[in-house]
Amino acid sequence: MPWEQLLILSPSHARLLADGGLSKQDIRNYVWEKARITMAEVEAEGRHVGVEMDPRPIVGDRSVLVPMTERPEELAIIVAGGAGGSVSTFVSCMVGRVTDKISERLPPRRE
Repeated sequence: MPWEQLLILSPSHARLLADGGLSKQDIRNYVWEKARITMAEVEAEGRHVGVEMDPRPIVGDRSVLVPMTERPEELAIIVAGGAGGSVSTFVSCMVGRVTDKISERLPPRRE
């Protein structure tokens, strides 16, 4: 798909994964391999499969599962939320994400 994804992990989920020895790249690779949608769902969203994906398996078969991004590296992973939270989620349809310190984006303080 021509869009990036964001996985927001709760601190408790992040701790479980880290304690299990998983790196962010391990998580990216696993999600990329397992999180798939059908070609019919892609088309229903008005999306298309990007040029970098191998189109051979999807020609003619709308039930074929395709990955949610073209490459695992297009899955950004952050940890957010309170210590007691146990909900993690995906945020999709990001294009050209940029991460930066929030303090550098704030307007100057008025004294």
